[in-house]
Amino acid sequence: MRRYEDEVDAEYPCHKALALKLIEGLVEREFDIAAVAGLGDGQNEGHAYSFIHRWYLKGDGARMLPVVRSS
Repeated sequence: MRRYEDEVDAEYPCHKALALKLIEGLVEREFDIAAVAGLGDGQNEGHAYSFIHRWYLKGDGARMLPVVRSS
């Protein structure tokens, strides 16, 4: 459940071009989309995403596109 890095906080890039293309395609297919362009000071990505960065991607700089599905 821990969010912060061991030594210093880290920033992880998102794949902006892929996100925009996905949003455009889903809107054309009449999906109801909500998107976040960025996080403000003091805000962080959820621990579910930071866990993926730390443990699976090992901080290799790979860009992610977080997706959350709502029922």
